[in-house]
Amino acid sequence: MEIKKLFQKIRVPLSFIVGAIFLIFSRPDEIHFMVGVPIALLGVLLRIWASGHIVKSKKLTKSGPYKYTRNPLYLGSFFIGLGISIQCGRIIFPILLLILFLFIYIPVMKREEEEMEMVFGRDYLEYKKLVSFFIPIPNKKIEDKGKFNIDQVIKNREYKGVIGFILVELILMVKFFL
Repeated sequence: MEIKKLFQKIRVPLSFIVGAIFLIFSRPDEIHFMVGVPIALLGVLLRIWASGHIVKSKKLTKSGPYKYTRNPLYLGSFFIGLGISIQCGRIIFPILLLILFLFIYIPVMKREEEEMEMVFGRDYLEYKKLVSFFIPIPNKKIEDKGKFNIDQVIKNREYKGVIGFILVELILMVKFFL
């Protein structure tokens, strides 16, 4: 099995395992909460925004955050992970998150790009030339015709991520107050 495909399969379970380890060994404090919560919340909001635009595997989405980055869902996940790892109060956790992201998620994004090229062909290649891989860059060359759709957020099951985020925040608050 190709390594990128393997990473694609294990990325979510591995993230849950790493997240559980972070929570178990976390030592949250006030300053880390104040720094981490807004970062994680930014990630949640970015994922909701992206989920309200994307119709997975059916159309090439160029609206909303997809006008600025080809991977806004992963960028949102990165911010969520970074914010939570900061909240955990151990300097090693954001470093481990960055390593996980570089060695697992970047290859997965590359693999998904190959799949997008196969599905959308020339349209995706043109889009790829105009829009940043990961870091959002303002882009006037992409016409944003799409509209945010809350029904699409629900269809994409983004509410599960929001519920997960709330549960993690509750766990960290309990640990903070104990």
